[in-house]
Amino acid sequence: MDGKHLSDLMAQRWSTRRQLVDISHRQIEAIDAGRMSELMQLLSEKQSPLNRLAQIAEGLRQAADEDPSQRK
Repeated sequence: MDGKHLSDLMAQRWSTRRQLVDISHRQIEAIDAGRMSELMQLLSEKQSPLNRLAQIAEGLRQAADEDPSQRK
């Protein structure tokens, strides 16, 4: 894996985590207001970024197994 690809994965991870934090804040608001149907929708919305985060983590694990001196 080259350095650009690793950098892209790190940026994607940050962006995805930020998205999850935003959804979590909306979840807290829905819970506090007792809006359970909105909460269920937010939980569903959260699944896609969680899946994406798992894929990114796998890519980063592969990069960690490589020799960093071989990156371009």
